[in-house]
Amino acid sequence: MRAGELKHRITIKRPVKSKNKFGETVSDYLDIYSIRAEVKYSEGTRQTEDGIIFTNYIVTFNIRQFYNDIIESDIVEYNNKRYRILSIVPFEKSQFISLKTELINE
Repeated sequence: MRAGELKHRITIKRPVKSKNKFGETVSDYLDIYSIRAEVKYSEGTRQTEDGIIFTNYIVTFNIRQFYNDIIESDIVEYNNKRYRILSIVPFEKSQFISLKTELINE
């Protein structure tokens, strides 16, 4: 992987559970890494449900290999959008990791 291709800043977030002031268990996300990545849009769909348009994009983020503790339950934040990690594929020879993700419609 060429360093010049890592043009975009992404944030890897990990879900954490905590209790709020009412004693309820709530989920939040903790920033794990803020790193540079190559971004590739591979496919997308558009659906209408109850008059609301939902878009779904599959985006691949390629990052350097030394971030090897990223897991599928983490999410990627890029351009103020959150992406669910579908798969993590390491490429040992090229020394990078490919994160295949989908847009989270909130």
